[in-house]
Amino acid sequence: MNEDLVLVPEVRARRALRERRVRLQVLAPSGAWVGCGVLRVLRLKIRESEIGQEDKEVELMVGYESYQPASTKPVQANP
Repeated sequence: MNEDLVLVPEVRARRALRERRVRLQVLAPSGAWVGCGVLRVLRLKIRESEIGQEDKEVELMVGYESYQPASTKPVQANP
C-alpha cells in the first residue's frame, strides 16, 4: 500500500485511508514561500498504535509540486 499512494494527491490518499487515523505533516522550505500546484504525498508510514494492532495510525508527509517566493509588496486591486 505504501508505494501505491506515493505522489498521489493528498485528498485522494486521505480518501483511500479513511478507515484509519491519519497524521499529516507538510514539508515546506524555510522562509516565506507560497505552495503552488497540488499537495502530494511524499512519504507514507504506517505506525502501530499503543492501543493494539488493529488500530494503526498512518503518517503522511506531503508537499506542494512547487514553491514560489512570497511577495512582500502589497497587492493592489485594479480600479
